[in-house]
Amino acid sequence: MLLIDQETLLCRSVYQPAHLVLDRVTSATGVPLHLLRSRQRHPALTAARALAVRELRAAGYSYAEIGRILGGRHHTSIMWLERRVG
Repeated sequence: MLLIDQETLLCRSVYQPAHLVLDRVTSATGVPLHLLRSRQRHPALTAARALAVRELRAAGYSYAEIGRILGGRHHTSIMWLERRVG
């Protein structure tokens, strides 16, 4: 389930600010931003991060950019999270 509407997806030339995407993810999942960016690997946190990755990719961000946004993670970790959501 994408939290970004279809109209936003069609307009990919302009990035949506990451903080707006993360605000929607934290509201939808109930996971605070500081935990989303933390190193903890609790299943609920991992699922929320995976949703954030999916939303940020839909907004046009690269794997490296998403890694920086989510607390300095390596781009391959972001790729794994994206596959996890599938």
